Amino acid sequence: MEYAELGMIGVVAVLFTGLIKFLQTTLIAKVEEVKGVTIKLIDRWNFSDKQADDRHEKLLEELSKVKEDLNYLKGRAT
Repeated sequence: MEYAELGMIGVVAVLFTGLIKFLQTTLIAKVEEVKGVTIKLIDRWNFSDKQADDRHEKLLEELSKVKEDLNYLKGRAT
């Protein structure tokens, strides 16, 4: 092999290695970005679920109070 061929093989190897490293860092950055968005989305869903659970609990408490009042009135009427 001549030095020119070895030199070209070396250049191609360096370029290939650089390309792989560039793609790896780009991919890692995109994965981190997607991970951040996913975490924010999950937090939002959890917050929304907590609000719905709180509303449901308040509704059940009010319904329970109305039931108690109705039972009291039924008892007084009989």
